[in-house]
Amino acid sequence: MDTPETTPKPPPPQPEQPRTPRIAVLGGSFDPVHTGHLLVAGAILRQGLADEILFVPAKRPPHKLDRILTPAKHRLAMLQAAIEEFPQFGMSDIELQREDGPSYTIDTLETLKRIYNDSDLAFVMGMDSLAEIHTWYRATELVNRYDFLVYPRPGFEPPTRLHLNDQFGAHNAAKLLNSIVRTPGIQVSSTDIRRAASVERCLAGLVPAAVARYIEDNRLYRIS
Repeated sequence: MDTPETTPKPPPPQPEQPRTPRIAVLGGSFDPVHTGHLLVAGAILRQGLADEILFVPAKRPPHKLDRILTPAKHRLAMLQAAIEEFPQFGMSDIELQREDGPSYTIDTLETLKRIYNDSDLAFVMGMDSLAEIHTWYRATELVNRYDFLVYPRPGFEPPTRLHLNDQFGAHNAAKLLNSIVRTPGIQVSSTDIRRAASVERCLAGLVPAAVARYIEDNRLYRIS
């Protein structure tokens, strides 16, 4: 007697593989933190490019060694005031704990990778930084090892693929250019804010209200 044909059972569904969380590291002097920083961070989260933003204030950025920064306690306090309403924003003072000397991005990322060893890291930088990243400390190693999120800056065009090819090779040139993200245009700078605060002009719209109050209460950036 013939055996009736049977339809093979579909394989059981495979359990979803857990996704590795991604932290976007946003560095800078934050002297002071301003609305542009928060707009970039928010855009990165809304586009699903990261699960958390980690703000990392620098102790002595290599490109700002000729400028005296506001004391770290004030920059940290302003940053804390700016991000406390946003649960996906965090901050780290690891660069401020560093011994005297410049803060190099690759050193910071390597330290953070040891701390957040269950997460992927992506470094957030402006288009102006992408144009000069080849001059950074251990630049080739930095580009090889880490991901980036590059936001537009007014007046700065992306480097050409040929330029990046010459510096980092074809693979990393494509990687960097594909890292450019869409964010709101940033029309404000910390320099503009310090200049406005020095003559006691209104800072509304330039910095969060809590940061404006902190600057006023502590008489930061005043000429006298």
